[in-house]
Amino acid sequence: MDSADKMVFRYDNAPHHPEVATHPHHKHIRGEERPKQSEEIGLRDVFLEIEAMIVR
Repeated sequence: MDSADKMVFRYDNAPHHPEVATHPHHKHIRGEERPKQSEEIGLRDVFLEIEAMIVR
């Protein structure tokens, strides 16, 4: 979530997108209608992704 309480991205493993090749794992990204493929990731990976967004 950003400072305006809007989602930036979210990793998800709920089985509600069977069309994604990595089902049930997928990633929601703000502004994109369809979820992206995503392997199962850990918290460290999420923190690294956030850090990369902040450092830009």
